[in-house]
Amino acid sequence: MFEQDPYFRARIGFILSATDQTFQSDALALQPEGVGLYFTRLAETSFDGLLDSADFEQAMASVSDVARTLLPAGGLDVASYAGEELINQITAPYLNKALQLGAQGSLVSSCYAATRRALRAVDAKRIVIATGKTGPRNQATVDMFNACGAEVLSIQGLNLKNQADLGRLSHAYIRDFSLSVDRADADAIIISSHAMRAMEIVDQIEQIAAKPVLCSNQITIWDAFRCAGISDKFQGYGSLLRCH
Repeated sequence: MFEQDPYFRARIGFILSATDQTFQSDALALQPEGVGLYFTRLAETSFDGLLDSADFEQAMASVSDVARTLLPAGGLDVASYAGEELINQITAPYLNKALQLGAQGSLVSSCYAATRRALRAVDAKRIVIATGKTGPRNQATVDMFNACGAEVLSIQGLNLKNQADLGRLSHAYIRDFSLSVDRADADAIIISSHAMRAMEIVDQIEQIAAKPVLCSNQITIWDAFRCAGISDKFQGYGSLLRCH
């Protein structure tokens, strides 16, 4: 009567920013056979600036609430936060707790754990960062990578506040901008933006720079897959996605 479960390998859920136009297509491009991908969005957009203490509890409650919508019937193996607004501002224990409250019974993947594991996978200790923004948000990015054990040699931002504008940057522009921040003493180049369409050209940048290139969507997807036990290697999206 029933056929084999089409998602017999794993079910993975991602929480996206309300304004995201990039992550879902990147994840679906890598969807392995037998793996179900589920997406929901954090509707609250007032967290785009730096959080104050009053915002913090509301932000955590919002993450938990939206995590409950990923697969209400249960059976989700991994819940991952892939949003832009909070990703540099909430330490792993708090973000993990919020995800676990919403997606009970699931493993969780946070930006801190994902970044730490990705840096270790490509053996990157000294990094340079290309990002879409400037100011306090960039310092939060530096702090996050430092907390993950990397030495940030430099960071450069484009000061684009609109995610739609970041999503419209051409591949050639992203490539040239990323290469412009590189230094000979850097182990890896980081493209820190979920909105930039960087994952498709990571391989190209790696070939020119002769070093690993990590971008936000690539790191998030890779870690969620690995947490779910999906060890497939993907060609054409950088050395990280060829790592176990």
